Amino acid sequence: MKNRSLLLLAAIVVLFAGCDDNNNVVQKDNFTLTFKVSYDGQPLEKAKVLPYGDKSISFDKFNTFCPISRC
Repeated sequence: MKNRSLLLLAAIVVLFAGCDDNNNVVQKDNFTLTFKVSYDGQPLEKAKVLPYGDKSISFDKFNTFCPISRC
């Protein structure tokens, strides 16, 4: 009788352990994000040499990132 109760308890535990709520669907909406960047009041252009104090600078890349946990 004790073995039968343990076997029944083990079967119930295995049955419920195998259940997983996979019905939660996360819907992510697509959107467009546009940056309008300016430098010294003028639109920023890629690879254009710009004055920066007594030096010159140019921009060649703009990166964005999204942490994995928030995307």
